[in-house]
Amino acid sequence: MATASMKKPSSAIPMVWQRPALSDMREVVAFCPKCKTLEMLLFEDGYLVRTRKFSQNIDGHVYHDCGSEQPCRLYRAF
Repeated sequence: MATASMKKPSSAIPMVWQRPALSDMREVVAFCPKCKTLEMLLFEDGYLVRTRKFSQNIDGHVYHDCGSEQPCRLYRAF
């Protein structure tokens, strides 16, 4: 009688790409002081989720790609 060895199923996604189970996701409204753009942005654990039009620098300020030298104002979304 042959015995079969059982392996744990492995995830196809590497560990570095898996999100933590208890991440802190928040929505905020960003207002650009230069071009007056209003946009909803998503932050995860304090970092801006990648977007095309907005970026976050090392100090945590969020900038719109319109060329503004002033950071966007961020408001909590309810």
